Amino acid sequence: MGGTISLFTFTTVLVVIEAWGLSSRTIAEFKSATTTDHSPVIDYLVADSKSGSWNSATAFFTTFMNAIADSMLVHRCYSVWNSNKYVLYPLAFIAFILNGLLCFIGSLNL
Repeated sequence: MGGTISLFTFTTVLVVIEAWGLSSRTIAEFKSATTTDHSPVIDYLVADSKSGSWNSATAFFTTFMNAIADSMLVHRCYSVWNSNKYVLYPLAFIAFILNGLLCFIGSLNL
């Protein structure tokens, strides 16, 4: 129950962060399009810290939410297979490795 509530809460926070990031970018693009001055878009993409903080916040929340979902899945498999530790350890290891790779790939800022 706690995992489901935390996933709902973090999803709501992620939607707010995504809406904030997209709206600030849209405002910069609209100002650039209406005034034909491209400095707001250049400032947003290059010099402004909003785009960097938006990207890092979304990467953090998506990785954290993925870790919570994976732990819920591992717990469910562990419970279904009669609390067998031979099921728990490989699944937990695989989930840990995959979340670490996702975090690493998200930090590359491709």
